[in-house]
Amino acid sequence: MHCQQVLTRPPELQIEDRVAGDKFYRWLEATWRWQQLPLAIVPYAVGGWGFVFWGVRLRVAVSLTGHWCVVHIAHTRGERPYALKNIAIDGRNVRGLGLLTFGECWHNNHRAFPRSARMGHSADEIDPGWLIVRALMTMGLAWNVTVPDLQSRRSGALRIERPVCL
Repeated sequence: MHCQQVLTRPPELQIEDRVAGDKFYRWLEATWRWQQLPLAIVPYAVGGWGFVFWGVRLRVAVSLTGHWCVVHIAHTRGERPYALKNIAIDGRNVRGLGLLTFGECWHNNHRAFPRSARMGHSADEIDPGWLIVRALMTMGLAWNVTVPDLQSRRSGALRIERPVCL
């Protein structure tokens, strides 16, 4: 964390044209800060600026910090049920964080099946995010959803019988 990492071939973020050109997504990206205002009205009416601080500003700060903490843990500690070849950044599965992270803690599974909406692959891998996606599918609000299968597995992802725990 206290060094500079210089990559000879840094990755490029290239957002698909259908997403980058979508007016709704562009509006969300441009106005996300202003979208907090409606969420601040009720806390302000109930308790003034103190409630706005706790209900809006602190919520955003905690959620962003929590996201980066989970990302750090999921890249440095936990089980690796899939050996991943030819990948710059590996992930780990971190048991015990399933409910808290909505399934983001199954990062090795996500790296092995990057297009899958379901990150928890077994009954003991709690994935509330997948439950929400399934509910959206049932309501007709999500479609063409990919789940783990051999066709969606990343090239070079091999299942390890006894997961390596680091």
